Amino acid sequence: MGNKTSRRDPWLLLLATGAWVPVAWWRPDAGIMALLGLGSTLFLCKALAMPPAWRACIAPMPVLAMLLPLGAVASPALAGALLAAAGYLAFTLGRRGMHAVRGWMFHTPDGRADGWDYGQWLIARERLLAWLRPWNRCRILFPPSDMEAALREGFLHFGDRLSFAELTPDRLRKHDLVVPLTLKDLEKLRGFHPLLAHNPLPLPSPDCVALCDDKLACNRTLAAAGFADCVPEIADSLPFPYVLKKRIDAWGDNTHVVASAEDELRLGALLHDPDYFRQAFVPGQREYAAHLLVLDGRIVSALTVEYGFVQPLHKKCREQPPHYRRLRRATHLPLFRDMLASIGYEGLCCVNYKLENGRVRFLEVNPRFGASLAPWFFAMVRALPRAASVKGNATTSTSYPTAA
Repeated sequence: MGNKTSRRDPWLLLLATGAWVPVAWWRPDAGIMALLGLGSTLFLCKALAMPPAWRACIAPMPVLAMLLPLGAVASPALAGALLAAAGYLAFTLGRRGMHAVRGWMFHTPDGRADGWDYGQWLIARERLLAWLRPWNRCRILFPPSDMEAALREGFLHFGDRLSFAELTPDRLRKHDLVVPLTLKDLEKLRGFHPLLAHNPLPLPSPDCVALCDDKLACNRTLAAAGFADCVPEIADSLPFPYVLKKRIDAWGDNTHVVASAEDELRLGALLHDPDYFRQAFVPGQREYAAHLLVLDGRIVSALTVEYGFVQPLHKKCREQPPHYRRLRRATHLPLFRDMLASIGYEGLCCVNYKLENGRVRFLEVNPRFGASLAPWFFAMVRALPRAASVKGNATTSTSYPTAA
C-alpha cells in the first residue's frame, strides 16, 4: 500500500467487482454477507489513492453494482459496505482534526506542547478582517531598520504599502502612518510636528521619554505614585541574588545578576558608580514584554510576548537569548493603563515585567517600538482607525487583575 498511484485505482475497483461474482452466485447467509461487504469496502478505502472523501463514496460501488439486482438478499452486504465507508470517513476526519488541533498548539524547542498558539489565531483573525475590509489599508513609513524583514513578513498578507526610508517632510506627506522605531527617530520626528497632525500614532512627550529611559527614576516615580507593590525593592544592600543595572541602558548590555560575593568582587567598580543601582532579582524563568498602544489615556491595543529561559538566574539580553518566545493575550491592562497614566504616557511603549506568585513585578518601560513587536505590529495598525470605538472596554476598569 506504500506506493499508491491513481493509475491503479480503476484496476482495484475492477478486481473488487469481479470478486463479488462468486458471492452473488453463492448467496451466503446475512452475517457472512455483511462481513464480506464490510471487509471489501475497508480494503478499498485503504488501497485506493484518491482523496479520502472520494474513497468513502467509491469503495461501496463494487458491492452495489454486483448485488443490487439481488434485492433484499444483498441488503446485509450493502449495509456492511456503507457502515465501513462511514466509519472510514469518520476516522479520517477525526484524525485530521486531531492533527489540526496539534498544529494550533504551541510547541517549545524541545517539542513539549504548551497550550494554544495565540499567534496563529491572531494571524487568522486579522487576515479575515483584512479580507472583509480591504479599504482599511495604509501607506506606512518606517525609518531604515534591521527590523525591516520582520515587519514585512508580518504585513505580508494585508495589502499595506510599507516604505523604509529616512524621515523627511516630503515622505511624511505621502504616507498615512509614520512609525518611529528608536529614540533617535522620535527626536527627529518631533522636528516635523506640524506635519504630524494627520498621523494617528501619537508620540510620547520628551519628559516621559526621559523618565522611562532612566530606569531608576522610573521605578521610583511609579513606586511613589502608588505602585510600590509592583516595583522590586531598590536598596544599597540586598540579599543574593540581586540585579545591578545601569540607569540608562539598552538590550540589557550593562545589567548584571549578582549571585555571590565573588560576583560583587568582580563588579566592585560598578557597585558604587552613580550610573548604576541595585534591585531585587525577581525569580522565575518567564519574562513578559507587554507592547501597548496608548491613546488619550486608554490602551487601545495590546500584545504580550512571553520569553522562556533555561537559566534560573537569567537576564534578557543579547548574550543570553531566551529558550523560546511566544505571543500571549495581553493581561493586566487596567494596571498598566493606570501606571502609564500616572506619568502621562501616550503612544507606543513596551512594559517589561515578571510574575511572582501571580503578582506583576515591574522591570522597566521602554518608551519606543519594542523589537519583539515587529512581526505582530500589523494587528496594532488595524486598531488605530477604530481607536475611538474602544471606550468602555476592559482597560477602563479600576481593578487590577493579577492572574496571568
